Amino acid sequence: MVQTVQRSVQIAVAGITVLVVGWLLVATWQVNLPYRNQQALPFALWLVGILAILGGLGIYWLSRRFTGWYLLTLVLASLPKLGLIFLLPIKPQSDMWSYNFEAQMLLARFSWQDLFDKQWLDFSVISPHVFHISSTFHWIYWLTFSHYQVIQLVNIVLVAICSWLIFVLLRRIVSRTAGLIGGLIFFFIPSNYVYSCLMGAEYFQLTAFLLALLGLYRLITSDHGRFWRAALGLIVCLLLVNFYRPNGVVILMAIGLWLVFRIGGNQAGWRKRLLMVALIAGPVLLVDQQSTNLDKLAYGIPIADRSVETAYTLATGWNRNSSGMYNYDLVNRIEEINRSDQPVAQKFTTMQDYLTDNFHKNFSTTLHRGELLTFLHTKLKILVNGNFGFNFFFVENQAQLNRYHVNRDQWRSPVTAFTTAFQLVLFTVLLGTSLVGLLMAWSRYRDNRVQNGFLLMNLLLDGLVLSSLLVEVQPRYQIIWYVPMALLAGAGIAYACAAWSLYRPHVLKWAGLPEF
Repeated sequence: MVQTVQRSVQIAVAGITVLVVGWLLVATWQVNLPYRNQQALPFALWLVGILAILGGLGIYWLSRRFTGWYLLTLVLASLPKLGLIFLLPIKPQSDMWSYNFEAQMLLARFSWQDLFDKQWLDFSVISPHVFHISSTFHWIYWLTFSHYQVIQLVNIVLVAICSWLIFVLLRRIVSRTAGLIGGLIFFFIPSNYVYSCLMGAEYFQLTAFLLALLGLYRLITSDHGRFWRAALGLIVCLLLVNFYRPNGVVILMAIGLWLVFRIGGNQAGWRKRLLMVALIAGPVLLVDQQSTNLDKLAYGIPIADRSVETAYTLATGWNRNSSGMYNYDLVNRIEEINRSDQPVAQKFTTMQDYLTDNFHKNFSTTLHRGELLTFLHTKLKILVNGNFGFNFFFVENQAQLNRYHVNRDQWRSPVTAFTTAFQLVLFTVLLGTSLVGLLMAWSRYRDNRVQNGFLLMNLLLDGLVLSSLLVEVQPRYQIIWYVPMALLAGAGIAYACAAWSLYRPHVLKWAGLPEF
């Protein structure tokens, strides 16, 4: 009975992954139609194909060398980024400006209370993760020196560390070759490569995310003596994931489902799994529930309850005028309330009432008009836009690029073609991998380790993609998807290569071709 339930869940999750990846593939094609150059896209597809072949040859070479060569590859591939950040100094914009400004003020011996009294925090009072990121930047500045290029350097190091962690994780789940493939795919995703040259905070979360996944595997394989250390490490990493972005609960849910429904064990093992989920989820959810009080204690200023932030991201995510993106009218109204003469507690109540009413109005209108799926598809097209890294790079380097007479509009078509081609190829690979995973689940593939690995990757990808559609959307929010995508792509390509190696003589004979 237990194994039947586990197999059924595996099949259901794998089937959902096939639908999700297929949806991503369609959305990627549609979102780039207005910019598509009929000649540029085929050329870009050929270019991506050639790069994939060269990458495959490189991975084949690396697979026969010791691991230090992989680390050297990551170091050498990071050198062009160093040239970019020193030759083209950026001017931080948007959230990056806020993180840097608050960190610099803290370094200048302003307290959080000073910043609050001067009304320099503005919108941050309902988004505590901004304080968390700014505090992280402040400590990095304090330990090194006060310049945003330090954060850029840290991001370059972190993205290389993430690639290494993907390699280690896939080596444990599938094979060393799968780790090489997944790690390099993650590293060389075009927008990821460019965006990591800037000062976004996403890579702090990704590092904690991957450490949590490694901690999860250590937890289930630890003996009694090491179990509690592994559990503590996993809890800390999950708290850090939620510390930088408020989507850590989605990852926690995926991990909890995986612990319950992974293949193997008996009825007694089933009860043990539920206790393990409670052990991990309990502290994480408790801290999340008390996060507002903890933030008030840590920063010493009034901070809105988590429900206000939730109401904001829902109100923005279901705003029909902005298609779920950042809405200036909504933000201006919130800042107007924040700068009013009302008592602080009353301000937060007024914000929540306004945001909740706004969300209910837009959500009801969408349902009443029967436009739910259309609206979600529009949001997905915004999320899968693969140009976000280049767009941020051009915006933050506008002054430098103007000095070199680089016109952003001239680069729009080739950049769009290249990122579209890369994503189309990646999502096609993921679709094939998802189908393989579905067939493995359906046919009761005997290797439980691999089967459980596919279940974890599928749960993470499904959860992160689908939950993103419920809240505010921005193209850069797709960065966290890259972890399960790289894991799935690495596993799928490695298995395809293994199958080709195993059946190559039979396939060539069937096709009437000589062996090579």
